[in-house]
Amino acid sequence: MAAERVQRRLAAIFVADMVGYSRLMEADEEGTIARQRAHLKELFDPKISEHDGRTVKTTGDGMLVEFASVVDAVRCAVEVQQAMAEREADVPDNRRIRYRVGVNLGDIVIEGDDILGDGVNVAARLEALAKPGEVLISGTAFDQLKNKLEYGYRFQGERKVKNIAEPVRMYGVLPDSDAGTVLGEPRWLPVARRKSTWAAGAALMFVVAGATLWQPWAPTGGPPVGAKRLSLVVLPFTNLSGDPRQDYFADAITEDLISDLSRIRGAFVIARSTSFTYKGKPVSAKTVARQLKVRYVLEGSVRRSGEQVRVNAQLIDGKSGAHIWSAKIDRAFKNVFALQSEITGRIAAVLKVELLEAESRQSKRGRPANLKAWDYAVQGQVMLHRVRLGPNVLSDAKKLFETALKLNPNTALAWEGLAFIHFAAATREIPGVSVLNSRELALKAAQKAVSLDPRSSNAHVVLGQAFFWKGQGERAITACERALALNRNNDEAHICAAQANLILGRFAKSIQLVKKAQLLNPRFRAWRRNFYIGINRFFLGEYQNAVIALNKAKADFPRQQSVHLYLAASLAMLGRTDEARTVLATYTKLARGKRNTIAKLRADRGAVMHDFERLAEALRRAGMPER
Repeated sequence: MAAERVQRRLAAIFVADMVGYSRLMEADEEGTIARQRAHLKELFDPKISEHDGRTVKTTGDGMLVEFASVVDAVRCAVEVQQAMAEREADVPDNRRIRYRVGVNLGDIVIEGDDILGDGVNVAARLEALAKPGEVLISGTAFDQLKNKLEYGYRFQGERKVKNIAEPVRMYGVLPDSDAGTVLGEPRWLPVARRKSTWAAGAALMFVVAGATLWQPWAPTGGPPVGAKRLSLVVLPFTNLSGDPRQDYFADAITEDLISDLSRIRGAFVIARSTSFTYKGKPVSAKTVARQLKVRYVLEGSVRRSGEQVRVNAQLIDGKSGAHIWSAKIDRAFKNVFALQSEITGRIAAVLKVELLEAESRQSKRGRPANLKAWDYAVQGQVMLHRVRLGPNVLSDAKKLFETALKLNPNTALAWEGLAFIHFAAATREIPGVSVLNSRELALKAAQKAVSLDPRSSNAHVVLGQAFFWKGQGERAITACERALALNRNNDEAHICAAQANLILGRFAKSIQLVKKAQLLNPRFRAWRRNFYIGINRFFLGEYQNAVIALNKAKADFPRQQSVHLYLAASLAMLGRTDEARTVLATYTKLARGKRNTIAKLRADRGAVMHDFERLAEALRRAGMPER
């Protein structure tokens, strides 16, 4: 009798396993099972489906998944690990659920719905060797990836593993490194590539040695009370050019540093808009560190003369005020992006993080096609970060973005700014501007920004906000979560996700996200955080807490219409009808005839809000007419 033919195929194998499963089960069996099930249902299953994978089987603490493409397998694994870090961010470290993931490309044996063979075994061995939160891939998987994904890699050598004849090459995936970068490359690289790699390294060492003044003493006296590990604030760099019109350039250097440093693994970086509240103020680094509860303060200056730029930067111990590191770097303006990347890399080394420096946003994207277009777009972006955004500011910023796009229609930063401006027009009801048209324009501009720069966290934020105002909560969530994955220290991304969860009725989650934004950005536009907390409290039926939060928002921004609307509704539900009528009268005056009846409000906001009828009933009690 002829032997039955074994069915085989080549596949990408993804094996995941929970770290410390037995310990977590012993501590809280029911809670661990519930959280594990939630992660599988809400994260793993949708991500696997999104990347065309097939779940072969699950165990209590792990899973085996098959993909037709190693690109899909690795991208799915990275996105799952990034999302898990965010989902468990507020859980105490000893109770946090983490996964190890191994990915291999190899031959598998088909047995019914199951898969077997060395291809699966290698993936399982890689998973066991991975660090918590890491994606570890085999050499065969790496050989197929190279520059196909936006990630870098760290070569981790060869390892003899159980039941596999040949040693397995291993690479750790570095989501926050330049696409195609390989750290610790093996010595058996082709000769030509070895030479170019050595030359690039030698050139970098020469540049750093010539440009940087290193002061090796360690911080003394300990961190400020309550400071987080690797916590940092970047103060606005001072413009020493003697030309106030160059302020925007110093601001741009500062903002890019904040963005890049936020990508350092384990770092806590204060948001841009909080750091900019110190702009132009004679305040000491020790005072700032104490107020913001950070360990380190980065400050510096920029002098731009013609096409030459000099940047001075210094890292300061927030407790003692001692200078840990300083640099003076001179560059031509055309090399400004390399300059930003160099400063970021040096600071990463001081903070003793792994050899995973925060890459420069501009070096990742490549040099802009038109430097003048980028210049105009940056000026517009700086204007949008002002504390008060009046109509004149929005109009002036819009002109700058339009000028940038005339010079280069593919300037992602300009499309991002235009999306924000259209979004602002939709919410502020500018005379003569159609709200519905503004929402459509905001969506189109945001989609354009994301298509041009899919690695921009802020581009995904404005896309999420555009979906929010169209009442498309699930799509808003997707965009906002991508923004968070790209920059977990982006307070605007947390607000974006909070808005999306609000319209989907996930009020407790929305509050959690707002509070995280408040932690990252304790000073900037506090009224908005209190406003969203107030709305969520209202829909949770916590009317007294809603009144407290909304009164704080009203004190910070007394002319904000919607604050008065929800405050009146909350007061009415508490039976404080006279107060509710007074607040509603203020709202009606500010609304100037728009949305001053329940019917008008329903037409404008009904599709966006999760529980409009609760608000309608509250406003009836406050005295708002039906029509």
